[in-house]
Amino acid sequence: MAAIGVLLIAVVSLPLRIRLRARSTPRGRIQVHVAAFGGFVPAICVIDSDRWRAKPKREEKDRRTSRTRNISRSLKLARQLPSLLSELIRRFRIFQIRAEGEFGLDDPADTGVVFGLLAPFVYGIPRTSGISLDVRPVFGQPCLSGRLDATVAVSPATLLPPVFRFAWRTFGPQWR
Repeated sequence: MAAIGVLLIAVVSLPLRIRLRARSTPRGRIQVHVAAFGGFVPAICVIDSDRWRAKPKREEKDRRTSRTRNISRSLKLARQLPSLLSELIRRFRIFQIRAEGEFGLDDPADTGVVFGLLAPFVYGIPRTSGISLDVRPVFGQPCLSGRLDATVAVSPATLLPPVFRFAWRTFGPQWR
């Protein structure tokens, strides 16, 4: 029994290496591979969009709850979500990000404005950091296509404190 506990603690505390691959052409596809123990164990494909199938819709139940209660809970959740996301992102270690793509909007001026906003990210990141961004504007027609290949690592144990703080702030006791 103690061996199971030690193994569980080791799995939670050692880093997971996550590799995300996405592309939009010729057919959109997303793949996520996870390797335990910092990548020493062979990666397992956790998400593959080629395997997704449309599930039949279930019938909706008639829920009779207070509408104001649901709205206040949703607002509280929306207020706490940005802090949760920023705390979770800080826990990830980036090994490699390669992104390339093309985009265009209906108006070429709007395309230029968006590209101007993206330019500091595209050209301001040193190439030695493991992050490579290649974004090309298309002024002639509206379009969006690209590829992403990212490898990050995270220790699941480091994700627990932000998640618990978020749950406590959002669903914890209501002081009125």
